[in-house]
Amino acid sequence: MKLRAGFVYSAVILIFFGALYLLTKAFDLLNRPSDTSVFYGILIIVALIALVPSALHWVWHHHMTPHAEPQAPFTRKKENDANT
Repeated sequence: MKLRAGFVYSAVILIFFGALYLLTKAFDLLNRPSDTSVFYGILIIVALIALVPSALHWVWHHHMTPHAEPQAPFTRKKENDANT
């Protein structure tokens, strides 16, 4: 379980600093006088808004869901019939 927690912390830090790097590049593009640069800066910001939460959700899902352990088979409990 320690390895999985270390993976989560490492992935979250990597996502955070990667998003921060891309955000600074997007702001640099927004400061340029070209219309295409402004467009690409806005495009990067919108992509970050869409992709960072989904990446964090993916990391959290793989942290919480036990993928290495086989799932228990579905069994139905027998109900006590009141008429018998």
